[in-house]
Amino acid sequence: MLRHPQLQEFSEKHELPLVTISGPIRYRSRTETLVQRMGANATKVSTPSGEFLAVEYKSLVQKDQTYHALVFGDVNAQKSVPVFLIEDGFEAGLQAQWAQKHVADHGSGRLIYIHGASQLLQISGELMAGSERLATGSLQV
Repeated sequence: MLRHPQLQEFSEKHELPLVTISGPIRYRSRTETLVQRMGANATKVSTPSGEFLAVEYKSLVQKDQTYHALVFGDVNAQKSVPVFLIEDGFEAGLQAQWAQKHVADHGSGRLIYIHGASQLLQISGELMAGSERLATGSLQV
């Protein structure tokens, strides 16, 4: 199998456009939304690591799936903030405590609680197949 440099050389030699999968992935990440915020208000939640805002989202891919996010600080003020996915299970509490502390130390970030993490495989498969049921927009906190 040819690697990117060899493909680039081949495309230039034969005057063909070179398209990589990263382009469509970047485009879809910017233009498609997989979740929608439920309700306009966020609830303040006090933790040992500080005060977070609790926000609930619903999946636009799987209508019965919801996600809960804890948001710390101003996540829109920085270009990059830590985001942690916490799934159901035995160690979820320890993961959440560690992630809360890390986010608080950073000054901002998100913890997203995934209920029924095995369903992510199904969602991933639908996305890979090019599901057209996705709405456009962006995730706003």
